[in-house]
Amino acid sequence: MAKVEENKNTKPSFIKRAGEKVVGFFKGIGRFFMNMKHELKKVTWPTKKELINYSLVVFAFMLIMTVIIGVFDFAASALVNLIVSL
Repeated sequence: MAKVEENKNTKPSFIKRAGEKVVGFFKGIGRFFMNMKHELKKVTWPTKKELINYSLVVFAFMLIMTVIIGVFDFAASALVNLIVSL
């Protein structure tokens, strides 16, 4: 019979696969951040003046919507009170 040599330095295959998965996981995280950095270099950032203008537009829109929703809420509340009082 032929002798089978056993190499005691090799790890079982399931441990190798688990280690490869862990390494692959961290490589994926690193790749994600590298891609994110690359994409952020492509972004056209607004100037200070544009940023202030955009912020003012958003703030004005919020104020207008607050008033509109407040009016609807007041009208609905008045309608419910009218129905309940009958």
